[in-house]
Amino acid sequence: MQSVYVGQAGNGKASILSRLTQHNNDYLWNRWTYVSWYGFRGVNNDGTLSQKDHVDKTSKIDGANLLNEIEGLLITILEPRLNKEGARWVEVDEFYQKIHESVEEYTLYDLIEKQEVIESKIDQLIKNSKI
Repeated sequence: MQSVYVGQAGNGKASILSRLTQHNNDYLWNRWTYVSWYGFRGVNNDGTLSQKDHVDKTSKIDGANLLNEIEGLLITILEPRLNKEGARWVEVDEFYQKIHESVEEYTLYDLIEKQEVIESKIDQLIKNSKI
């Protein structure tokens, strides 16, 4: 998988949901299959982001740990083939998105089949209208 886009959300910018909605409707809409996002704020037990770790908060971290965080983030995002050891996170929680049961997954074959049905209906309409 190749990274296609890097951007920011929050801190006066649009929320992640509004940014994804925007990008899902722009000229790159057909390049989206999966989305990964990374943040530095803590997550509360109810799933909301911690306000005490707001982006305006100033915190101190020693240089080695900061470099490990940046390196870990880049390794996780870019998945370089030669990084066999993986990321050395200081402290990290990983969350996986659940796909809602109302969302249907389609394969390329499903889409081709649906396209063939549509093309057949168009052909039939053309024949019936004697164009």
